[in-house]
Amino acid sequence: MPFPFLDLPPELRTKILLLLLHHATPISLEHPESMTLPQTYPHALLLTCAQLHTEVLSLYYSSNTFALVTQRHNERGLLYPFLSSPSRYLIRSLKINIERWGAKDYFVERFAPAIEDLILKGGLRRLEFVLSEGYASRLEKGAQGANWRYLKRLLRDPYLEVAKLSTSHGGLSWLEAEWRDVSRLIWE
Repeated sequence: MPFPFLDLPPELRTKILLLLLHHATPISLEHPESMTLPQTYPHALLLTCAQLHTEVLSLYYSSNTFALVTQRHNERGLLYPFLSSPSRYLIRSLKINIERWGAKDYFVERFAPAIEDLILKGGLRRLEFVLSEGYASRLEKGAQGANWRYLKRLLRDPYLEVAKLSTSHGGLSWLEAEWRDVSRLIWE
């Protein structure tokens, strides 16, 4: 006999679903071109029924931290398929590694406005940018530019509950690297 999961109180269903959906580490939105969704995406739960689809989708995006990497040439996967889906507005926490600002004012003209849209129209409330040590040292020496001004503007958004700027160093992948918090640079 099937268990009447949908008959449980919503609070209890939410607690059970969070145990299934929450990931302790950021979910990378970088994936092979043949895939359009991260490995952690809860396909099976989303296909059960309309009510669970709504509950699961909302909890998946709001309870996890997602991660993006900006590179020199981002046009091929412009903001990744994820950022063009309606689900993007459900994200509450995003970690962005800036390896490169991108070619031809990519960061200022395309990437940053998309992130700003997630803050203003969506639920993005925790935003962290990770810079290389080289970028951070130039910023600490007073180097300013359009990319940096827009980055500061994003991190100063009053809708953000947490705004953080970090640098990564070490030979590990950026999700596992050692961190130095340089958030003070946002306000200088």
